[in-house]
Amino acid sequence: MPTTFRNSTNGHAETVGDAVWAGPLFLGVFYLAYRGLWAHVVCWLVFVGGIAFLTGGPGVIIALPIASIGYAIGIKGILESSYLKRGWIKSGSGDLEAIQSLSERQCPLCAETIKKAAVKCKHCGAEIEKDASPSVQIITDGWAVRVECYSQEELAEAYSKITELDAPSLVPDGLVAVGGLFHEKSDAEVLRRNLSSRYRLESTIRYQSLS
Repeated sequence: MPTTFRNSTNGHAETVGDAVWAGPLFLGVFYLAYRGLWAHVVCWLVFVGGIAFLTGGPGVIIALPIASIGYAIGIKGILESSYLKRGWIKSGSGDLEAIQSLSERQCPLCAETIKKAAVKCKHCGAEIEKDASPSVQIITDGWAVRVECYSQEELAEAYSKITELDAPSLVPDGLVAVGGLFHEKSDAEVLRRNLSSRYRLESTIRYQSLS
């Protein structure tokens, strides 16, 4: 099943699909370089070059397919691990946890987790100052506006238009940009109309859940 990761700083998203194995199988080390997996590029070259050196050259005929097949089997996990190490957010429960964390803070006295809007700690009972930072409304079920795209460039462009309209957005569903969630369907319809009239982006509305 494809997995989508989003850069938490700029919103850029990339999807690791089930067919990602074809990259290293057919393109070999060039695919690893394209993905920026430089440590694995070095491992590839050391493995293939080492066998070629030990056998005087002919061994490269065996080393290349072994390396290609090995990375084809493991590339999905390697890519997912790479995104997570860079701080990207995984679509699904991980993204929901990241959103949830925005509505919480620590009590300055007992350091227990409390709601961001709380003025009294439920753990120690201390009176605390109201958080002056912008509040975040958590919506886990609602109406979503979905824009189907055909490339990562179109996906990024769709998200930029959703942002220009001051609308919330979710982690993309593959190559589908998702605006929302909205409690009211009428709010989603407003976003859909604006995307169509201002930017000529066609979209659909669907009720969905993050849980």
